[in-house]
Amino acid sequence: MLIDNLFTTLIEDIDSLEEHDYALLSDLNDNEYNNFVNTWNILDLESKSKLIGRLYELSEENSDLNFEKLFKLGLQSTDESIIYSSLEGLSIEDLCTKHSDNIAVRNNGGGHYNHSLFWKILSPNGGGEPTGKVKDLIESSFGDINNFKEKFKTAAMTRFGSGWAWLCQIDDHLEICSTANQDNPLMPGVCNDSSNILMGIDVWEHAYYLNYQNKRVEYVDAFFNIINWEEVNNRLK
Repeated sequence: MLIDNLFTTLIEDIDSLEEHDYALLSDLNDNEYNNFVNTWNILDLESKSKLIGRLYELSEENSDLNFEKLFKLGLQSTDESIIYSSLEGLSIEDLCTKHSDNIAVRNNGGGHYNHSLFWKILSPNGGGEPTGKVKDLIESSFGDINNFKEKFKTAAMTRFGSGWAWLCQIDDHLEICSTANQDNPLMPGVCNDSSNILMGIDVWEHAYYLNYQNKRVEYVDAFFNIINWEEVNNRLK
């Protein structure tokens, strides 16, 4: 009965979803998950995008529960917004750069790009001082490593609400910026339009609440201990 009521809520009033509803979604058996997918399939794209956003909000204390399924639904929503259209076949980078006016591309496609990059630039064997050309560019752009860390930390800490902080290459120097929600510097008018993204940190509360609660500053400090500087160097142009 609870599950049936939940599916009705998904269709009729997404905004009324509460934490106990998220807990139910995080513990579906295979049959219930199939029913959930059937419910998902009858939602329009605006409702799907809204649902993904609401589930992200509710996931702050449950970030490790069923996140893979949630991520797949976000990717599926992006696919559904472009299939059989002039956007089909474009890379996620081209979608973000040229078609971020499409709300599903901006929210779900942006989230897919951002998280894919985020996971690649993290490593349990990472951390330490920057290396290679990235180190040289950090020093020439920010003066020294400590000043860079302070500026990056400030961008992450002053982003109000949910969003990201970024380190980007613009020609022969580096810049730091932050974006709201699932926006990223590839999207026109967000940061410098010439940005080549080197790394980013997710400062949505669900990214750190399980381990750090509301102590975003401790999460940002810990981020520097797992940066994969080799991968960051590989992203240079």
